[in-house]
Amino acid sequence: MNFCRFRWSAVFVAVWFLSGCNRDPEPVGPETTDAEIRLANISGWYVRFASQYARPPRDDAEFFAYVRKIPANERVVADEQLADYYTSPRDKQPWQIRYTVPVDRAGTTAQLPPNAVLIHEQTGQAGKKLVVFGNGFTALVDDAKLAELIR
Repeated sequence: MNFCRFRWSAVFVAVWFLSGCNRDPEPVGPETTDAEIRLANISGWYVRFASQYARPPRDDAEFFAYVRKIPANERVVADEQLADYYTSPRDKQPWQIRYTVPVDRAGTTAQLPPNAVLIHEQTGQAGKKLVVFGNGFTALVDDAKLAELIR
């Protein structure tokens, strides 16, 4: 009896293991990695602004002027690369930065709602848009999910 149970368990594990071997994970290209790095930096600058002024930036002009004043060694991006940095490498369009995300100030650091979409792509790629949340996590979402997240 124990041998039969062992044999069926071994067969089940082998089938389960082998069935997963033919599946390739969803490829993540270098442009996604670059896009995620850009989002991390831009959202970091947003939090830095909000921490300093206890409010979100009013618009692109105010935010970009603030970022240009951050010393280059703290910014990670050279002055001549800043304009390109505000463009998603995936859809080649400017990031959509949501300046209406509420900011709570706890001590010296701004607190953003963790599930609030802070920045997202305009068009995305292959039906998915890259977004960054207030907690810094990124995700690929479709239009329906993005609409649900930003309402």
